[in-house]
Amino acid sequence: MHINNFLELLDNGIIPDGPPSDFSSAIPMIAPSSFAGSAIAREWVTNRGMWAMVTTPFARALAEWLHGTQVLEIMAGRGWLAKALSQERIRVIATDNNSWDKRHSKSEPVFDVLPYEASDAIREFGNVCNVLLVSWPPYDALDIVEAIKLWGTGRPIVYIGEGEGGCNAPTKFWQHWQDRKKRIHLWQWPGIYDRVRMGRYVEKPHHVCKNCGGWAENGRLCWSCE
Repeated sequence: MHINNFLELLDNGIIPDGPPSDFSSAIPMIAPSSFAGSAIAREWVTNRGMWAMVTTPFARALAEWLHGTQVLEIMAGRGWLAKALSQERIRVIATDNNSWDKRHSKSEPVFDVLPYEASDAIREFGNVCNVLLVSWPPYDALDIVEAIKLWGTGRPIVYIGEGEGGCNAPTKFWQHWQDRKKRIHLWQWPGIYDRVRMGRYVEKPHHVCKNCGGWAENGRLCWSCE
C-alpha cells in the first residue's frame, strides 16, 4: 500500500487492511523500501497518533487470543488499537490522560478514550476487566511500573513495544515482567523492534545488577558495571 493511501485511511479514522510498503513519496527519487523514506513515513503516521502498526489482520490475530475477555487499555493514545479490537468484537475500555505527549501532534481520538492516568484507570476499571493492555509506554515512564504492580500478579498483561534497552518502558518494568504466552506477529517499521508480548507482573525483581540495580542477565553485573 502506498503511504499516501495509508495516510488517507488514517485521516478518515479507518483501520488499514495492511501496512504501507511504498514510501516513495516521503523522499522523491528514492527506492520505495528505503530506510530514509520509511523514517519520514513513520513520522507522518505517528503524528496521527499511531505508534505500533495497527492493521485489521493484526487486530484480528490479537482478538483471537482476547476472545471473551474484558480489556482495559492504559496509555491508549488516540485509540487506534482499541478501535481495531472493538471492530473484532473485543470489549475495550481505553484510557489515557495524554501526560506523556509533549512533543507530538495531538491528533483527534478515533475511539472513546477516557482521561485517566494509568494507575487511576486500574483503580476505576480494574475490577471489571481481566486483561491489561499497554502499547508503546515511554521508556522513562515509571508510572507504568506502578500501574502493573497495582494490576497484580494474577491477571495477564499484553504489552506492545520494544524490549529492555529499547525505546519503550523503563528497566524497572522489565525486572517485574515475565513472558507467559507465544508472541503475535506485528509488522515493524525498519529499524524499530517492537513486539507483542503476553505475560504478567511478578513481585520479585529479576535480572538486577548487583552493583547499580540496572538490567543484568542471570544475576551478573550489567554491561556498564562490568
